[in-house]
Amino acid sequence: MNVREVHLRISGMTCPGCARTVERIVHQLPGVAAVEVAYPEGTAVVRYDPAQLSIQAIIDQINSTKQYRAVAEEGRATGNSNGKERHFDLIIIGGGSAAFAAAIEAHRQGLQTLVVNAGLPMGGTCVNVGCIPSKFLVEAAHQMAACRKQRYAGITADPPDLDYAALQQQLQQTVQQLRKAKYADILETLATVTWVEGWATFVDPHTIRVGETLYTADAFLIATGSEPAVPPIPGIEAVPYLTNETLFDVTELPSVLAIIGGGAVGVELAQAFARFGSQVVLIEMQPSLLPPESPDIGRIIQQQLEAEGVQIYTAARVESVSAQGNGTIAVTVDRGGEQISIAATHLLIATGRRGRTQRLGLEQIGVETDAQGKVVVNEYLQSSVPHIYAAGDCNQFPAFVYTAAAEGRQAVQNFTGQPQPLDYTTLPWVIFTDPQVAGVGKDTVQLEQQGRDYEVTELPLAEVPRAIVSQQTDGFIRLVRDPATDLLLGARIVAPAAGELIVPLQWAMRYRIPVTELAQNWCPYLTFAEGMKLAALSFEQDVRQLSCCAV
Repeated sequence: MNVREVHLRISGMTCPGCARTVERIVHQLPGVAAVEVAYPEGTAVVRYDPAQLSIQAIIDQINSTKQYRAVAEEGRATGNSNGKERHFDLIIIGGGSAAFAAAIEAHRQGLQTLVVNAGLPMGGTCVNVGCIPSKFLVEAAHQMAACRKQRYAGITADPPDLDYAALQQQLQQTVQQLRKAKYADILETLATVTWVEGWATFVDPHTIRVGETLYTADAFLIATGSEPAVPPIPGIEAVPYLTNETLFDVTELPSVLAIIGGGAVGVELAQAFARFGSQVVLIEMQPSLLPPESPDIGRIIQQQLEAEGVQIYTAARVESVSAQGNGTIAVTVDRGGEQISIAATHLLIATGRRGRTQRLGLEQIGVETDAQGKVVVNEYLQSSVPHIYAAGDCNQFPAFVYTAAAEGRQAVQNFTGQPQPLDYTTLPWVIFTDPQVAGVGKDTVQLEQQGRDYEVTELPLAEVPRAIVSQQTDGFIRLVRDPATDLLLGARIVAPAAGELIVPLQWAMRYRIPVTELAQNWCPYLTFAEGMKLAALSFEQDVRQLSCCAV
């Protein structure tokens, strides 16, 4: 057996019997060779076989109890290090998508690498408090809405019941499964990578401190992600507000949920919780939802949310919030001089993100950050200190989990080989409302701001046969092309399957497929994908004058 050792700090133990209980709980796991738990010190040392068991699985086993909580001991190297190495080829600060993609690439190249993680558990924002839990709830809410909505005559809708605590338990199980499969288990296979739990602070450009330990490296990658940007609303510090980092810990369905922020996060969660049965109030400072996209997109989503019971205030500013004696939160809103009072049981802040860089000591070593705390990098992901790179949500490039992973991998390649920039020109994105909103490239708003010539066509979803038979005709497919080259400049789609439809349009942009070629492609009848062909045809023809399946 290849035995390794992990040091844990455990809270919640109140007597020596607790220590014996923790030992028994951990011993139940396959691959555990020995467990020593010290009650007075609140620590544990677990010797285990990494071929059968991961560090995160040990932590999750302890944390599955109601009483005990375990974390890897700060500053103690765990995983694949013997604890004696202090200099590395590369140090990665962060434990999410960018960090893991970088660690995998560093291992492939044989680099001795240290990964330092703190704050969120292994896996970072996406798996723990971002994409996975939010889309889990969005999809669950979609299923509830499908049960309620009567789209076809003669089919009676059956309102579903909801056990929100059980749903939350399944959500957490899903998070733990993905965290183990996509992060903890992978870490165990990276022989050149060492994992340390703790906050990293730069001492000088080549040295960080974690706990009481100093680590040095030839290069660094900052991959600390982002955190909620909470606006300076009077009274905000005195109320128990939620963010994406705390919302998914709430086990009781909010009775009245006030959401400040009408961007992607705000609208997705507003619709989900309204479908679960919460009374939802959504407040957005800009004139329309989903800024800076064009107002017609925001109008469609607003109409859909309002039809599902969401109360929406746009062009509105939150003047103050305060905690009331009856357990509610009072939210005062100014809307063009009109004073609006909202009494909510829960308050969610969804007003954007800022770089999670405040504790790194970057100002001491000359690493430049912007007003949002994000590391300013060049096209090769280098900061103002050339051997210090930044990838993912903590830099100024588009903040998506898939761009973070690409940047993490590319940063290591740039450090070790011929530097190459990443091209974001054809980056697709999707917002998981119902209908979905997706885009790639530039829309007419951005092109007009640039003063660039373009041609645009917009196909209403009501002209797509699949949408008609599905009784889901709210939305459109908008294509924008360069009149001189017939190449796509961008696209926007509002449709049930917009996230799937945007991908082939991204391919068309990347590989410079003319719009006339898109119009000639084969598309199966009665698919949403046929809408892209019809939209391409509509540059030259009135599709309303075509018969079904006409080319």
